[in-house]
Amino acid sequence: MNTPPPLTQQRPIPLPTLTVDIPKGIIRPIASVIGTVCLADFLFLDYMPGLSVGVFSAFLGLLILLNRAEQPNKVWHWGAFLLLGLSCAQSARFLSLSNTLVITILLFCLSGFSAQSKLPKAWLRWCEGLLSLVRPFGAMFTLQTLIQQKQPGKSRSPERIKYAFTIFLPALCLLFIFGWLLCSGNAVLGKWTADFFSAFFDYLAGIEFPTFRRFFWWSLFATLTLILVCPPKASSLSAKLDLPWRQFGVAEGSLRLHQWLACLGAINLLFLLSNVTDVIFLWFFRELPPGTHHSDYVHQGVYALIATTILSAMIMALLTQHHAVVSQHRGIWILALVWMIQNLILISGVYIRLWIYVDAYGYTPKRVYVALFLTLVILGYGLLGRALLRNKNIKWLTATNLILVFSYFSAIQFVDTPKWVTHRNIALYEANKINYPEELFFEQVGSHSIPYLLGILDHP
Repeated sequence: MNTPPPLTQQRPIPLPTLTVDIPKGIIRPIASVIGTVCLADFLFLDYMPGLSVGVFSAFLGLLILLNRAEQPNKVWHWGAFLLLGLSCAQSARFLSLSNTLVITILLFCLSGFSAQSKLPKAWLRWCEGLLSLVRPFGAMFTLQTLIQQKQPGKSRSPERIKYAFTIFLPALCLLFIFGWLLCSGNAVLGKWTADFFSAFFDYLAGIEFPTFRRFFWWSLFATLTLILVCPPKASSLSAKLDLPWRQFGVAEGSLRLHQWLACLGAINLLFLLSNVTDVIFLWFFRELPPGTHHSDYVHQGVYALIATTILSAMIMALLTQHHAVVSQHRGIWILALVWMIQNLILISGVYIRLWIYVDAYGYTPKRVYVALFLTLVILGYGLLGRALLRNKNIKWLTATNLILVFSYFSAIQFVDTPKWVTHRNIALYEANKINYPEELFFEQVGSHSIPYLLGILDHP
């Protein structure tokens, strides 16, 4: 008959250790998300934007710099960080749409460049950063991947938690039952327990719980931080963009050639008719057509003509992607250049319309922005002309135009256009060249007009 060993010789039952395996790569993103959400809650939900945008954007840029995968060794990469710092400082001085766009583009481009180190070309890494902007849920998949990282050996955390729960559940049930019975039979203990729970629920009632609006902004800022700190993996679009883009009209050279000749010839005749009327009635006389108001004449003409020139540029850009049999044909080449010249004449007509309006009613930020946008369109046509003359394809044209647009917004963000408009209008007002209604002035310019209108009050 087997006898049990003495108690001193029995091996003690080991208690489970309640440890949780934390992946190595999850601590920094989680800390970044918590820090960003707390900072955004303090800056944006209680204060007006401006300095808040600059401080918050600088903080995100610092996170990208700290979480970079490799040490950047490119001068233009550090130049992008320098431009980000200048843009953040500018937002504290004067927040504008161009400033916000530049900061957003720089943050996502720098994030992609720092994270997608496996991509062979720098412009593809910039591009992946921008693509992560339209793939916000990719950051969630990245977080899931970080959480599911496997450590050496099989993780037993779920089994340990389940084992501990199985141990303590009966104890909690018995504690609740006997506690209720003892409190019912012991008046002093019952009073202490009642006072404790009363004070506890009073404390909960006094807590101001976050509203749905706050939870929404918290989730938005958390997702934004995840995209920047651990962006999604590189998409298949990068490899496709790096390949030579498909050319048109290779197998059907003669058909495409005749189609383009017919289209360019017909459109040039239509543009010629429009430009001749503009030159005769707008350039020489500079008078409005009978029964037309300044506002209607400018607004209807400007928007329609801008859309026309942009659509024309897109069609000619499509021509650059055709085979040399079509794009370098002498007839196509001449008709395309003539069409470009006619578009420039069309843009000059828009300038004259805009100048007539300004001469009658003064400046507004919107009118200045339209003039600057027309200048940007002219520069784009210059790149288009170079593409036609140098046989550049649409890939080169797209990249150079994106650089041009980004450079335009980067430069204009440092110009306080409403302030300049206000100063210019006050000068015209004092010279009795315009009679500006004060209500419209405030509506169009805003608080920038206050210092200058105070000067008018001092010298009425």
